[in-house]
Amino acid sequence: MALHLLDTNILIHVLRGEERCVSLVMRLVDAGHTLATCGVVVAEVYAGMRAKDAEKTRLLVSSLEWLELSQAGAERAGLMRRDSSAKGVSLSLADCLIAAIGIESQAILVTENVKDFPAKELLVLAV
Repeated sequence: MALHLLDTNILIHVLRGEERCVSLVMRLVDAGHTLATCGVVVAEVYAGMRAKDAEKTRLLVSSLEWLELSQAGAERAGLMRRDSSAKGVSLSLADCLIAAIGIESQAILVTENVKDFPAKELLVLAV
């Protein structure tokens, strides 16, 4: 079974009950995969969270495995952003941090925004 890092957009869709993402997450769980999140994703989710969704958000986040970022991962994220910028590709620092966490933990990133994660070392499940 594999470790899956859920991107911000996936968590938001699950919290809103959007069937496509809810059923994907349920299929992953039913297949025995481990679902995870990280500080960057949680910060992004909470930044846009509606007050009425606070308890539901807390419950969802607490049900996921927590992935940390090491110093080497932080350096990788910074270099990823620097190098992409030098090539004329604008990536957000948040997305570079998420990618670095995914690479470091050997997780499959589950996202709708594949174009935001061009790192070749990152495994991505496009939704």
